[in-house]
Amino acid sequence: MNAYNDKGEKHGPWEEYHDNGKLWYKVNYVNGKIDGLFMCYFSNGKLRYKENYVNGNFHGLSEDYNYEGDLLRKQFFL
Repeated sequence: MNAYNDKGEKHGPWEEYHDNGKLWYKVNYVNGKIDGLFMCYFSNGKLRYKENYVNGNFHGLSEDYNYEGDLLRKQFFL
């Protein structure tokens, strides 16, 4: 986890945490580009947004939430 390829690019699953120890985000990289589901969380542990990427670009469903966990917006990218 949180690794780099031989070119120094982020590669594989990555996670970062808030100062309080709760998960801030988790994402997957392929040769420096986000690929797959990106999930980001508020410091209270509730989901902030989730987005799908293919080769570093938005692709598919994206959802944004407020601090209380209510869905604010849904978008779909091609």
